[in-house]
Amino acid sequence: MSAGPGQLEAEARLWLGTPFAEGAAVRGAGCDCIGLMEALARARGLAPPPRGTLSLEAGLAQVMVPRTGPPQPGDVLLLAREPGGPPVHAALLTATGTLIHAHWSQGVVENRFGGWFQARLVAVFAWPVPPDEEGKTPWQP
Repeated sequence: MSAGPGQLEAEARLWLGTPFAEGAAVRGAGCDCIGLMEALARARGLAPPPRGTLSLEAGLAQVMVPRTGPPQPGDVLLLAREPGGPPVHAALLTATGTLIHAHWSQGVVENRFGGWFQARLVAVFAWPVPPDEEGKTPWQP
């Protein structure tokens, strides 16, 4: 099934409350931030980001499109622990200006994309067009 930004957001909200579990991607049982992005990639009909790469950013760059402008709803944001640091965390930006992400101590949660997160923003990635939608205009079946 492919999903646009609104459908990705709805899918991500189904994961809210899922406990944090490093290396996992099972809704309701456990996941980490990349596990959540894996699930969203599958909902979009795309290959999930690989886990075995040297960096989180390099892994996402293999399956997503780097965005040079401001983040848009449905984008994946890479965040650092400290401003100016390397990316260590991934989150989905929603249309209401929140982030849905797998927090190491709280599980999958939704937080406002406020100044604290904005200061730690390292990179933004957009989802590519799924293979089954390439070349179609929005009004085509």
